[in-house]
Amino acid sequence: MLVKKNNQTTTPESNPARGDKLNISNDKLYEAIKKRAYDLYCKRGYQHGHDVNDWVEAEKQVKRQFGLSR
Repeated sequence: MLVKKNNQTTTPESNPARGDKLNISNDKLYEAIKKRAYDLYCKRGYQHGHDVNDWVEAEKQVKRQFGLSR
């Protein structure tokens, strides 16, 4: 679960007071997901109709990359 606080996205396990690196701005997270979804679209040969699947897969990959997945 993601928690928004002061335009930062954190997981319940993260603790900014401890200096955890899991804090990331929502804008940065969104941009990373958007870029990855576009990369998936390109990799698939620019075929339309898979935008939701690309976004969901990109979200999983980016959250895992930033340590936001369980």
